[in-house]
Amino acid sequence: PRSNWLVGLDFGLLQLPPFDANNKAIFAFNLSALFNDPELYGLRIEVNGDKIPPLKGLQFEILYKKINDSIGQYHIELILPDIMRYIELGAASLVLPEIVVDVYTNGDFKVDFGFPYNFDFKRSFSITVIILGVPVLGSGGFYFGKLSGPTAPPQVPVTTKGTFNPVMVFGLGLQIGVGKYIVKGPLTARFSLTIVGMIEGIIATFNPDNALAEGGKNIDKSNYFYIRGALGIVGILEGVV
Repeated sequence: PRSNWLVGLDFGLLQLPPFDANNKAIFAFNLSALFNDPELYGLRIEVNGDKIPPLKGLQFEILYKKINDSIGQYHIELILPDIMRYIELGAASLVLPEIVVDVYTNGDFKVDFGFPYNFDFKRSFSITVIILGVPVLGSGGFYFGKLSGPTAPPQVPVTTKGTFNPVMVFGLGLQIGVGKYIVKGPLTARFSLTIVGMIEGIIATFNPDNALAEGGKNIDKSNYFYIRGALGIVGILEGVV
C-alpha cells in the first residue's frame, strides 16, 4: 500500500555463447534497474566475457533504500575489472578487494574493503608469493563504520528508555597459509590450506532519556560492547568454468 510506481528493467547487449545451465542467455553487457517509489531505487552494471576486454569482470551497483520517514541509505558495491583486480608481479600475484560503501542521510556510514563474511576470502585482498617453490597465500579484509539507533546492526539492544548513539562497528578477517587463485580465460580456480582468524565488534554509547532521571539527578551514559571471533584451519579446493 505504501508503493507508488514500480518499474523494472533488465537489459542485455552482445549475447555470449553458450547458454548457461538454466538455458538463460548470457550477455557481455548487463544493465538492471529498479524504480519502486518511494521505497527503493537501484542500478546495476555488469560486464562479462571477452567482447569488452578492458571492462571484463566489472560489477557496479548503487542502491537507495528508505529506512524510515527521515533516514535513507545509499549502498554502493564495486568490483574492479579483471585487468585491474588481478595483478601479476613476477613471483607475486595480487587480488584487489571488493569495495562496499553505505552512506546514510543522517550522516552514518559503513565502509567495507573485502571483509570475508562466512569465511569467504574470494572478495578480500590477497597476495600469493612463491617461496622455495611453494605458493604462500595471505588474504585479508576489514570494515568499519559509525552508525546510530535506526541504522545499527541487530546485535544492539532495542529499548524505549533511550538511544544508542554513536554505534561504532568494526571487523577484521585474515588468513595465511599455502594456496593460489587462478584466473585463466573461462577458468577460475583456487586451492588453499590456511590458518584463519576473524574478529567483529560493536561499541555503542547508550544515552538515557531525561525522563529516567531520579531524585533530580541525571543518569550517566553507559557503553555497550559486543565482540565475537573465530580461529581455525581451513582447506579449500574448487574450480569453475
